[in-house]
Amino acid sequence: MVSRCGTLRRVSEAGCDDAGDAPVPLSNVHSSALARVMQFYAKVDEATLDEVPLPMVKTRFFQTMPLRPDLYVLMNAANYLDATELLDGAAAFVADLLCGQTPEAIRDTLGLRADVTADDAARISKELDWALAG
Repeated sequence: MVSRCGTLRRVSEAGCDDAGDAPVPLSNVHSSALARVMQFYAKVDEATLDEVPLPMVKTRFFQTMPLRPDLYVLMNAANYLDATELLDGAAAFVADLLCGQTPEAIRDTLGLRADVTADDAARISKELDWALAG
């Protein structure tokens, strides 16, 4: 896993892991997220050995966790660890999940509240009517 995470690889290359059993601080990564990162790469390795298509394995992995907060925390950990394969896979999963949805459906999926009132939306729609006219 160290070679797949740029942050950990740089720590290792800098010789910071030569201190024996001293912990390497990962202040931006919660232990549960680090465990998920390790699970992800274990699944990828297992799929590679079993010759299972990686996109299918990645999609199944991301489907097993709630979008919020788990996937969000995992994506932040992947970003901090510079785990490109994991971050790209999670981002693609979220993009596929949200593709073609209305703004309201996206807010529901992500658990976000609307930041524009109905009155504001009507006013904006009226102001932009010229741009939306076909």
